[in-house]
Amino acid sequence: MGPGSAALTAFALGALAVLLTLGIGLAVQDSLSSLANTLVAAPVIEELVKAVPLILMIRMIRTAKRGAMLGVSAGAGFGMIENLGYFVASMDTDLLLLRSFTTLPLHAAATGVLGYGIGSRRAGTAAVCLLMAIALHMAFNTLAMSVVLWGEWTAIPSLVLRIAVPAATLVLLAHRSR
Repeated sequence: MGPGSAALTAFALGALAVLLTLGIGLAVQDSLSSLANTLVAAPVIEELVKAVPLILMIRMIRTAKRGAMLGVSAGAGFGMIENLGYFVASMDTDLLLLRSFTTLPLHAAATGVLGYGIGSRRAGTAAVCLLMAIALHMAFNTLAMSVVLWGEWTAIPSLVLRIAVPAATLVLLAHRSR
C-alpha cells in the first residue's frame, strides 16, 4: 500500500475509533466527576483508543517517520469526527470553528507522537510516546477548562497555547521524522 492509501486508511480508522471512545466514555462517565472526565479520563481513554488504528496498521509502520505520518492521519480523522459530533449536538458553528483550530491539531499531534513511538519499534520509546501523548492531551484539556478553573483572564492565553502547542508539536515531529 502506498503512502497516500495508507494515510487515508489511517484517517478512516481514526475516524472510526471515535465510536470505541464513545462506548468506553459512556461506561466510565457516571463514575467520575465532569472535571475528572475532562482532565484525566478522556485523555487516557482517547490516546489509548487512538493507538488501535496504528496497531491494526503495524505491518505498514516500518519506521518512526512512517508511524508519525500515519499517527497524524489517524488523529486528524479522530478529531474531525469528534468535532462533527460536538457540532451536531450543539449546532454551534463558532464551537466547530474553534475546535477545528484547536482539538483537531491536538489529536493529530498527540497521535503523531504515539505513531512515532510505535514506528521506532522499541517498547520503551513507544511507552514514553504514549505517556507524552496523554500528557499533551491532559495539558490541552486543562487549558480548555482554564476559564472555569482560574477565571476569565485566562481565556486568551489559553486559546493561544491550545493552538501553539499542538502546532509546535507537529513542527517538531516533522523535523524529528526527517
